[in-house]
Amino acid sequence: MGNSNSNYVNLVLSPPDPLINLGGTGYYAAGRKVYGTCYVTAPEGAKAEDIQLRVYFTGKEDVCVHYYQTEHYTDINGNRTSRQVSRYEYAKRDICRISIDVAGTGTPNTNDFQKGNYAFPFSFDLPKSLPTSMFHSGDGGHCSIAYKVKAELKGKWSKRSNEVPIQVIAVPPDSEPVPNLVNPTTERIKTCCCADRGSVTFGASIDDTRVGNGEEIKIDMGCKNESATDITSVKAELYESVTWRGYRHQNFTSKVIAKKEFQKTDLMAKKEKREMQLIRSEEKNGIRSPHGNDDLFREIYQMLHDGKNSTILSLPMSILHDYAGSCIQVNHLITLTINTPCCSRNPSSSVVLNVVSPKSVEQALLTSHDSAPSAPELPQGWEAGSVFTSPSVNSTSNHTYLGGTVTSSDQEIVIDNFSPDMSGPTGISIEGLSHEMQRSINAKSTILDKIGSREWGEFFKNLSPMDYSVILKHVASEFDQPDVAFYVAESIRSFSSSHVVAMLRVVSESMRVTALQKTLPLCKDAIVNKNTILAELSDWEKICTEYDFSKLK
Repeated sequence: MGNSNSNYVNLVLSPPDPLINLGGTGYYAAGRKVYGTCYVTAPEGAKAEDIQLRVYFTGKEDVCVHYYQTEHYTDINGNRTSRQVSRYEYAKRDICRISIDVAGTGTPNTNDFQKGNYAFPFSFDLPKSLPTSMFHSGDGGHCSIAYKVKAELKGKWSKRSNEVPIQVIAVPPDSEPVPNLVNPTTERIKTCCCADRGSVTFGASIDDTRVGNGEEIKIDMGCKNESATDITSVKAELYESVTWRGYRHQNFTSKVIAKKEFQKTDLMAKKEKREMQLIRSEEKNGIRSPHGNDDLFREIYQMLHDGKNSTILSLPMSILHDYAGSCIQVNHLITLTINTPCCSRNPSSSVVLNVVSPKSVEQALLTSHDSAPSAPELPQGWEAGSVFTSPSVNSTSNHTYLGGTVTSSDQEIVIDNFSPDMSGPTGISIEGLSHEMQRSINAKSTILDKIGSREWGEFFKNLSPMDYSVILKHVASEFDQPDVAFYVAESIRSFSSSHVVAMLRVVSESMRVTALQKTLPLCKDAIVNKNTILAELSDWEKICTEYDFSKLK
């Protein structure tokens, strides 16, 4: 893999592991080593101090936003008028930069040269927190997460560069399933003339909301129709939404990429006139709530556990991975819709899905080995016996920078400036940590690094409920919130019900039950202050966590 269009520097990379493959495209896995070789032709009298050969690895968010601007002008008749003109706004943001000094002053493997051909092997480790490469277009613009390796030769040998784009795939997250019991929804069914026809209550259970390309999701449905309107069908649709932003404008696309229907059950049938009279009488007399009740929720809960009405939703191989960056956001939703006859309302409910690297990538990483490949193919016209090969150079973490600020430009980010932006609060404080999490490419990785460091240990031990909630607020991916809540809770010396309450008030609605189930066993006063925690929960959340509270000792 490489490019050989220069007589001065040619860059060749070892190919990605053939087992790490999505839809026929090969990927380099985040956290693994990349090997390469720079081939350079030295002129007569070349010296080490005369050149500098560096290899850079860069990754960035890159967006082009299309928008319309009103332009005023005078037409051929002299009349002032206006028209809509297409305009474009550009933005970029660094994800990662790595710099490797391969040859020249300061490198131990280079002395004086003689005229001839040289091979300079190198390697570097891809950071584990890198997001997956992507490209998306729509709404007149486009966006991408793009990576490349670039070799740059400077000095008296002349300035030449050669670059190779590469595809990177994110490290698969913890393979433990992330199920979701979707909060039941009770919707009043009304016709176009606003006549109340009764209510429909429905909920769903998803076996795993963290899934990858080509994988399947099992969705269980629980539905009870207490209306005088037929349910014609119940469908599940998977939406993929992408937003990319410049400084003042943004583009947005949303489309259905998979859908399935559930089978109809007896409980979905409409109620007859006499049954509806009884239901309305009970609502009027306060025996039942028009918006659902505890017994009804428990009935839905039991339906979901019985699993008698389920469907399988298959994810396409082309699905994008979820991403929450400074310029680009990729999200996925499963929307459940109750379809009723014409002129009636169609109730719906949505649950967030987290699309990540598939389990096939995880298996490939477990079976493959990160060993140095054989020597790459020489540039055209070079003979093996005439090439001087230098010892391999490996990068260090001191030359790796993660994250960056957004720049407004359609030009390449200047590659020579590898100084990290140190603006904003720093030091061991909640302000410094919040700022670093906002700038990071993965807030969960940042937190795990801090928890594992000696200098931050005391900070986490004495974390107040308010500061605990501030940390969770800055976790961009809601699917990482339960894990971060657990890891930080483990570090707090006296993790209490006050911390749990603070957590419940900031984590996303769909992650509240999971976050509570993870952290409740760590709460030192959970039994004494059980009612304080329960007061924060909805009726459905209380039903879902009854077993967890029963295990407290």
